[in-house]
This record gives sequence, structure tokens and C-alpha cells, in this order.
Amino acid sequence: MFPRDGHPVRVFSSDRFARRAVALSKGLAGSVCVIALLVLFGWVANVGALKSVVPGLIEMKANTAIGLFFSGLALFLYRSPATDGSRPATWRRRARQGSAAIAGLIGTLTFGEHLTGWDLGIDQLLFRDPALEEGLYFPGRMAPLSTVNFVLMGAALLLLDRGRVLRSAFVASEYLASAVALTSALVVFGYVFGVTSLVEIQDYTSMAIHTAAGFLLPVSIIRRLLPWGHRISKRLPGN
Repeated sequence: MFPRDGHPVRVFSSDRFARRAVALSKGLAGSVCVIALLVLFGWVANVGALKSVVPGLIEMKANTAIGLFFSGLALFLYRSPATDGSRPATWRRRARQGSAAIAGLIGTLTFGEHLTGWDLGIDQLLFRDPALEEGLYFPGRMAPLSTVNFVLMGAALLLLDRGRVLRSAFVASEYLASAVALTSALVVFGYVFGVTSLVEIQDYTSMAIHTAAGFLLPVSIIRRLLPWGHRISKRLPGN
């Protein structure tokens, strides 16, 4: 395309934009995995700074770190249709779907524990939580809000992959991711401004601040991976 002065106009194709979005998303997804691995190392080596970031703040539970790792891994393995073609590698598709399912399963099982009061033996399966000595009813168990977020995140990740053949799945994926973003942002707000009612639930552990940040990163990745035509923001007035 040439304007009147005869100089060509550089046009960015949607495929090129999609490739850049995926490249940035891979970096963010890798950051989620690194955060999760650092927390797990903190549990292995008993380094409080890695578990809670700031001494005195709530620690990220080991199962939470595992769930975040698999969420990040699922997004790291994702390729948009524009960059991966219509038939992505089978191993990659199965790996990311399996990772998303594991994250969702961790949340579902733990949510069931909160709901029924049962102990499935998964809370301290890998590490013993010293919170037992602090009087919490369920040592090692992640916050109720974290379990809900993992259920929503796992579903959003599976729907994101399903969007290749069912475009409405992209819309559902963003709605679920937006719910995760809202709850996580409220927790961050509670920490920053000292609104304890947004952070603490009596007799239960609360979501750690870096857990909330860890949820916000995958949400931002999902929004970048969605085709523009299927984003909620495109359907809002003024867009």
C-alpha cells in the first residue's frame, strides 16, 4: 500500500502480532513457573523468605505452588492457531491439557475438602506445614479462594485450547479468567491498603500476596493469547 508521497506503509499482519503475543506470553508463563519453583525450593530448604516473600506475611502453600507451576506450564506450551497451524503437535496438546487438568484437579479436591470438612491427605502430602503449631484447623491446605481460582483457571486453560475448534470457548475462557483476575486483584488491594476483610477468613489460611500475583500473571497471558475478535473488551461500548 502506498500513500500519496510514494513511500510504502508498513502493515503488521495479524499472524505477526499473534507470534509476538505468544513470545511475550511464553516469557510471562515462564515467570509463573519460576515463582512456583522458588516457593517449592523454599519448602524443601525451609527458607521462609521464599515461601512468604516478606517475613510475617502469609506463606504460599506447597500445593498452591504446584498448581501455579502447572498453570504456567500449560500456558508456556500453548501456541495460537496462527503460529502453530491447524494441527498442533499431539505431545504438546496433551501436555498442556494435562497440565491444565492437574491445576484444576488440585483446586477441585481442595475445594471439596473445605466444603465437606474431609481430609484427603493431600494438604501435607509433600511437606509438613508448621502452621499446625499456630492453631489453624487445616495445616498445609491452601486458602478457599485459591481453590476456587484454580478450578476457574483450569477450566479457562482447557477452554482456551478448545477454542481452536469451538470459537465460543474463547469467550468462556476470558470470562473465567476475568473472575480469577477480580478475586486476585481484591486480595492484592487488601494487602496494599490493609483491608483485612479482603484477605483473612477466620479459622482458614488466607491467600498469600505472591499467590494473588501468581494468578494475575496467567490471566494476563490468557488475554494476550485470545484472538481480538473474541475478547470481551472488543464487545464493550466504545471499542
